[in-house]
Amino acid sequence: QVTGADSAMFSVSNDQCTNRALASKAVCTLLVHFQSSARGPHSAALILPMSTGQRVVQLDGVVAPGTTSLAMSSQPGDYVGGGQSYSYNPANATFNVFGGPSSVQVSLDGSGWTVFIVAPSGHVLAPGTYPNATGSPFGGSNPGLEIAGLGRGCNSDTGSFIVKQVAGSPADNSLQHFDATFIQRCVGSTAALTGEVMYSAVPTLTS
Repeated sequence: QVTGADSAMFSVSNDQCTNRALASKAVCTLLVHFQSSARGPHSAALILPMSTGQRVVQLDGVVAPGTTSLAMSSQPGDYVGGGQSYSYNPANATFNVFGGPSSVQVSLDGSGWTVFIVAPSGHVLAPGTYPNATGSPFGGSNPGLEIAGLGRGCNSDTGSFIVKQVAGSPADNSLQHFDATFIQRCVGSTAALTGEVMYSAVPTLTS
């Protein structure tokens, strides 16, 4: 069992150990999941009963400060968004974020929404405006932008995006903070899909 003040944030699954007697040097496995939308550090304890007593395993999880979300508004006639508005955050969607110095990909489990934002070939993403963005395949002199979801996507698209914040880890350049707004139009259509994608975005303070 999991106990402690934040025990509701931890859950056990794939339990192959309960009510099982192990021979010497034998092993069993279980998985502990952590999920919380509350920022900051969270702790609990996993209690493992044994024939000679019990073992307590400390559980720690951290939710980094910042905002993670995807908000979009689709104009009538926009094929991808279907003329609807969408709003996702960690409370109603699971965000899978991949990023490096030159590109960011944000995918949402369940909805199928995916956002690609890519710097022009040979450049890194930096705060600023990126006009004349085109869809995949990426890698040319133009920046790349592609938003697809709900089984819909443009065969080809044009648009632009504004990077408001981007920061990577000094250790391995993995993405730590990101915030960008975007406008996408499928080729041949004047209707736009606009939105903002944020990953652990933090307020920018100026003096």
